[in-house]
Amino acid sequence: MKKLILAMAFVFLLTGCQSGQNVKTENKNNGNVVTEQNNTNNKDESNTTNNQDKGDTTSNQESTEVANITVAPADAIAKFNEKYPDVKIDEFSFGKENRTFVYEISGFDDKSEYEFEVDATAGTILKDNTEMDNTSDNTAINLDLINEIQPLIDKSLTEAGSDYHLDSYSVEFEKNGNFNKLDIELENSKGQDIEFEYNLDTKELIKKDM
Repeated sequence: MKKLILAMAFVFLLTGCQSGQNVKTENKNNGNVVTEQNNTNNKDESNTTNNQDKGDTTSNQESTEVANITVAPADAIAKFNEKYPDVKIDEFSFGKENRTFVYEISGFDDKSEYEFEVDATAGTILKDNTEMDNTSDNTAINLDLINEIQPLIDKSLTEAGSDYHLDSYSVEFEKNGNFNKLDIELENSKGQDIEFEYNLDTKELIKKDM
């Protein structure tokens, strides 16, 4: 009888130990799952932070490049007038081309059209082309208004917010409204852009596209 009782006690004890081991294993497995999820979350947060930092870096780089421009719009026009003193200008623009900020000037006379580009940082002439063409429909812009561009750029940047930087702008004569039109395009670190259109003669905002 004593042997039977001892045998039953041994079986009970063995069963209890195995059950305890299973619980321990399950808890251990659960712990691994939680740890893996935490690692995944940390990884996602790290990727998000890195992407944001990358975007901020791009935005800061663009802003710095614009700030480092040493050639004023009037200086670029002076280079054009120095070579072509009798040629009228019908479009003046600024933007990035092949990783370089440039001023583009389109001019015309009675028989030809002119394309001229100036490096906005170094001041070197990047392009100088002349082509025979019918220019009877061309209309010159008012070069006295060139110095009015920057205040309107500053105004647009203030309205858009600190995340935006200047991407490009252009001036041409709007025949339908009989005024000099200024188009400004701003961009942020996410690639979103805002376009402002002004009457350069009156400084009036005509249109804003987001």
